[in-house]
Amino acid sequence: MLVQKGKPDAPTTVKVTVWWQRGGACSSGPISNQVFATGTWMIPVATDNRGITVLVPKTGGTVSHTFVPNDKLCLSIANMGTESENDIKIYAHSASQSGTVGVSRLEGPFTYVTSLNLQLNGTTMSTAGSPSGMFSLNTGSTRTFAAVGIFTASNANDWPLHLVQGDQPGLATQVSASIWWQNSQCTNPMPGQIFASGTFVVPVGQDLRGVSFDIPKTSGTVSRVFAAPDKLCLSLTNQGFLLFTNIQIYANTASSSGTAGVSRLAGPFTQK
Repeated sequence: MLVQKGKPDAPTTVKVTVWWQRGGACSSGPISNQVFATGTWMIPVATDNRGITVLVPKTGGTVSHTFVPNDKLCLSIANMGTESENDIKIYAHSASQSGTVGVSRLEGPFTYVTSLNLQLNGTTMSTAGSPSGMFSLNTGSTRTFAAVGIFTASNANDWPLHLVQGDQPGLATQVSASIWWQNSQCTNPMPGQIFASGTFVVPVGQDLRGVSFDIPKTSGTVSRVFAAPDKLCLSLTNQGFLLFTNIQIYANTASSSGTAGVSRLAGPFTQK
């Protein structure tokens, strides 16, 4: 999807190709047998801030790839015009005012692993991998985590939550969770802004065991292109009522059993 900016002044053909490449940058051009989609498209005369959808045809046969570090997903857009009136201008990170809704972006049959680590202060989540330690979610209490630097988020899918346990709770304990967006600060889930919400049961504690839960997506469609100072919010409420239901959670400490990795939130969101 492209958001036009004043040009071209005449209909202009572009060639679009999507492929994967190993290492470095996407500078060598499409590689045989690694092309997911390619084709040409006519870009209409520009209307400023109009969003247009360009459908890039998939290639024949089957092309798939499981990405490893340093692999890149690549997109090339080649302007096939020959005159100055064929110059094309495209807005980045500016929402359209007509046509297709949103910002200039690539969509397609790919999945991404985006996650935010729950931090030791018990109030923030980010990609930071330190400091490490443990915080508590005590009986009857709520912890609310906030994240900045988010680009988009939605309720397109359930949101996976992974926790690395300490020795507590001493009894299986129910927790309620909500994920939403809010301007300036994370206070309480806001109607119409909630991406996912539900309850799950944290099993009896086992030190450094990773446990996973899927926070169910809300009904309907909830999406947000974040603008400063929007925040992505996660609240966890311990619904236990006994001393033995205090919950210990490690931050930035990898599990030694169960779900691999650190305590983190994943889901259908992207980061700037």
